Amino acid sequence: MGYTLFSDRPLDDPEKDALGYAVFAHRLALSIRDMFNPEGFVIAINAKWGSGKTSFLNFVEHYLKTESDLTIVKFNPWWFSGKDDLTKQFFNQMGFGISETMADAIDLVEILGNYVASLGGVVGVNLSQPATKTANFIRGKIDPRQMSIEGQKEQIIHKLSKKGRILVIVDDLDRLSAEEIVQIFQVIKGIANFPNVVYLLAFDKDIVGNIVKKIQDQENGGKYLEKIIQASFDLPPPKGNAIYYMLYQNLEEIFDIENNDLFNQRRWNNLFSFSLKFLIQTPRDVIRITNALRVTYTPVHQEVNPIDFIGLEALRLFKPDIFEMVKTFPKYFVWPPGGALELEKEEYQKFFDSLLENRDSLEKTIISDAIKIIFPTTLEFLPESHVTQFMPSMRELRRELRVCHPNNFPTYVWMSVPDYAVSQKEMGSLIASIETPGCLSSFLHNEIKDNLNGLKKVTLILTKLEDYFDEHKIPDKKIPTILFALYDIGDELALVERDIAMSEYYGSFRSRVYLEYLTQQLLSALDNADRFKLLVELIQTSRSLYLPVLQVYGFQKSNDKQPAWVEQAILDNDQVTQLQSLTVSKICQAADDSSLIDVPYLPFVLDKWHHWCEERKICEEWVVSVIENDSMLLKMLEQLRSPAYSGDEIIIRIDPTYFAPYIDPSKVYDRVCELESKLDRHLSVTPVQRETIALFKKSYLALEYHCNEGS
Repeated sequence: MGYTLFSDRPLDDPEKDALGYAVFAHRLALSIRDMFNPEGFVIAINAKWGSGKTSFLNFVEHYLKTESDLTIVKFNPWWFSGKDDLTKQFFNQMGFGISETMADAIDLVEILGNYVASLGGVVGVNLSQPATKTANFIRGKIDPRQMSIEGQKEQIIHKLSKKGRILVIVDDLDRLSAEEIVQIFQVIKGIANFPNVVYLLAFDKDIVGNIVKKIQDQENGGKYLEKIIQASFDLPPPKGNAIYYMLYQNLEEIFDIENNDLFNQRRWNNLFSFSLKFLIQTPRDVIRITNALRVTYTPVHQEVNPIDFIGLEALRLFKPDIFEMVKTFPKYFVWPPGGALELEKEEYQKFFDSLLENRDSLEKTIISDAIKIIFPTTLEFLPESHVTQFMPSMRELRRELRVCHPNNFPTYVWMSVPDYAVSQKEMGSLIASIETPGCLSSFLHNEIKDNLNGLKKVTLILTKLEDYFDEHKIPDKKIPTILFALYDIGDELALVERDIAMSEYYGSFRSRVYLEYLTQQLLSALDNADRFKLLVELIQTSRSLYLPVLQVYGFQKSNDKQPAWVEQAILDNDQVTQLQSLTVSKICQAADDSSLIDVPYLPFVLDKWHHWCEERKICEEWVVSVIENDSMLLKMLEQLRSPAYSGDEIIIRIDPTYFAPYIDPSKVYDRVCELESKLDRHLSVTPVQRETIALFKKSYLALEYHCNEGS
């Protein structure tokens, strides 16, 4: 049985009943059919909005049409709400519903209207002004000297007796305005006691009772309704897990659950059992969320985790205040609230306490459990419950496209992939085109040109490449092509990262770290001989220098720390030594052609050159030559600039002791002072270079002062 719901259209056929209403509808239909000489008997069905009242009434009608000869008149006052006088429309429906000819219908409508208008001053039926006008209009067509109230009633009884048994079904009373609800009850009260007529009403008792209490100035709205209604029943709750199955079968279609690897059944069961079942309780709730998902999931269907997406959509629809807090204050929900500093944890706790305050215990549990399942990073700040959660690793959160990973969060709240991000579709195309020479390298190179957004995008591509590798989506034959592309843009990427870090808060892109880790992972998939041969070629032919130095240093560090019981490292010590020698040769070549001074993170590269080369004097002489050249010295000082972050403030530092392995820092200080004396007269510098000169002098003098104090 399918549950593809696109509109809030009620069912007509009991065979399609999925909620278990048909059994009760059949019993009620038989009771109405078998009533003995009913005299204006009024039955009410009480149910909340969206629970399926109209479908239930349709089932009753279906059974009576097939198993009785009752005349059924259906009146939905909501269709006429605010458009015309409801009293007139009610009489029209009655008259034309049970009459065989137009003349007969008009005659019955006139008599009913005249009778109800006459009752206004006798039984306290306080008709609204529109109803009075209608009745007066009808009464004007009848000789006012004729017919007492009793005479009018006898005339109506006579006419109705010819019609047989009549059932009047009135639906959607609770959708009307307050005045219209009272108007309908006044009309029913006025004509309720005619023989062979049964009224079946459906509404939300709480809504209607409160309105009647207010409009009629009654102490208890329910007492007023009891004077009109002889039998009242609550619509039975949906059978068993009907709502769950209705929802799940729609989700199966939307999310293609059978073929969706990210649809985790355990997480889904937790989300529904601990939270959604309290938010989604009626068929209309199911329609509402599934229709929303059909619209919102389509543009991001490859970019989000389905469980997280369903949970957030449920919060957006049924707890919009909570969704707005998630959207407005992501720092409390995405990675890593649980890893916040101790001094921040009090702030986080206050936030989540305020999120749940002034709510009853059930609502608190529903909200906190939903948040914990969607955002496991919040576990320690929310009340304990039966939800059993574990904290996945950062990599798992990223690979599973979880909303609590900072890379993924914007896609959920913007319903689209941000400009700086890379979509799964784009990533798939990129992987497919890797074998085309230069394609990946060209793509990454063009993205890096976009500075901050480009750096973000390239960093995301590196993390996705790592995920593709872990999931065996990258064939071994494509690994060399990827590595050549990474080595080709390695220094360019590091340079952009360094420059951005100097000018604005850089955050946690760490593209260099991802780049090094990814290259290590890709290399590990190759056999030892191919791996070493490829690394030799990468070092000798790539445009990068910083990346090979970083990579070889990583191999050396790994081997130094390798436990004795590990059989084989990614490279043996001899291979690492050979790669160090190749790298030193490349550094020397860069020193000779004057390109070394522009290599990103030059202090790191020089340190490795000094440690790896057999003739350290070569490295030291190069540094001295740089110090003696004004323009080269300016570049070297800029290379020493190092950012530190204090809140949103960026603090630039320079450590003069960096020069100590190569030259006496005091000689560098003297050269900087000499350089400063040339400013404006013989040497043109940028504001950053001028600031760097002053910062170096200040740092050196502070260092000298502390050394003298210590001695």
